[in-house]
Amino acid sequence: METSIFNHLLCFKSGDEKWTTLKDPTSKIVDISVYKGNFYVVDTYGETIMYDPSSFNETNVSSNVKGLSSSIFNGWGTKKRLVESGGELFLVDMFLDTDVKTELHGSQPSWKCPKEIKIYRLDEELHW
Repeated sequence: METSIFNHLLCFKSGDEKWTTLKDPTSKIVDISVYKGNFYVVDTYGETIMYDPSSFNETNVSSNVKGLSSSIFNGWGTKKRLVESGGELFLVDMFLDTDVKTELHGSQPSWKCPKEIKIYRLDEELHW
């Protein structure tokens, strides 16, 4: 499993001759992790999906994480990472130091200084 240069989710199984796109190309996948033998992916809005490694069937873990993105940034200004620690899976969301004027004119935010960090733990029912 891999993301393309356009952040599309791709997989390549033994015997395949080409990569297969798993997720709608409009989704921007920002991180992939392996947890308890399954692949987990998260996009810029916090949508998290679990993929079975043998069939690549998907299970929706979260359509988004409440309170992560403000509408003014339309998803920009946060950086998400999946982290396994102590046998548990966490979603780390960093609210980054951005300039609203720059955001509204289409430029990328500054990725250097988190203003706030929120951490969500995956529970036994596969929800954040």
